Amino acid sequence: MVTLESLVEGPRARGAFVLRLELDGDWAIEVADESMLTVMAVLAGDCVVSTASGEATAQKGNVVVVRGPGPFSVASEPGRPPDFIIPPDQTCVDVHGNRLVESMNRGIRSWGTTLRGEDRILVGTYANPLEVGRLSAQLLPEVMVERTDPATQVFAELLADQAATDAPGQAVVLDRLLDVLLIATVRAAGNGTSHRTDPPIDRVLDRLHNNPQSPLSVDAMARMESMSRAAFSQRFRERTGLGPGAYLRRLRLAWAADTLLAGTRTIAAIAEQAGYGSPASFSTAFKQEHGQSPRDWRLRRGREAPSLPGA
Repeated sequence: MVTLESLVEGPRARGAFVLRLELDGDWAIEVADESMLTVMAVLAGDCVVSTASGEATAQKGNVVVVRGPGPFSVASEPGRPPDFIIPPDQTCVDVHGNRLVESMNRGIRSWGTTLRGEDRILVGTYANPLEVGRLSAQLLPEVMVERTDPATQVFAELLADQAATDAPGQAVVLDRLLDVLLIATVRAAGNGTSHRTDPPIDRVLDRLHNNPQSPLSVDAMARMESMSRAAFSQRFRERTGLGPGAYLRRLRLAWAADTLLAGTRTIAAIAEQAGYGSPASFSTAFKQEHGQSPRDWRLRRGREAPSLPGA
């Protein structure tokens, strides 16, 4: 699967939300938290995940990856109306808006209708991705359901155990374990599953993501895979939804947005490395893409510490 490094570096957890769901009987949860990615490991029982494009069933041993930020639902059976709703602040409510955080608390990072449910699901969300990671995530299917191998299942079980623990540095432990689980799942999806990929285009995408400042032209990209410009451009658009030139432009501006937050380079230097002839032309393009000038982005976004969603 394309751009694993970019995918994980972008959403890479700085206080990712991790929770164990313990549920019995019939249930349905509507998730509207606007997270960029949600990872769910089914530890016991099964569930149905529904998105705007359809639904998929997941069983014990499956890991589900849902691409946001659109809403989705997870339920004990298809078509069941929601019993619980997860809004953007991650504070669960019922259909009438009543808070359920306290009444359904089942211990450290554990929530549900019972202490140990027939359906047990480990949930991890990436709520604050960097811009290159956000762009990489859009290359994933809206929902993936993967049967885990024994090694990946060990990661899921270890993450579930660690979710029930509070110790110094625990947030970092959870973040890294969630990253490993995501990588293993996306890697499995790229090893000959039903999810649509295009290896020649993915190789070019990897090249671009590894070096967004590369001055590659569309013709040069096509030559890398011994394709005509027209055929390459058509397949690239089918894979990403954008033409190669437009995608590279968006990738460079995403890289610039993330680099601005690092605070180690001047705006003029970033503009030059992103392929713009002047800071003024860079500022215009950046504002069109991100809605803020590079200076405002650095000042405002740089002050925003990653939030820890409330359990």
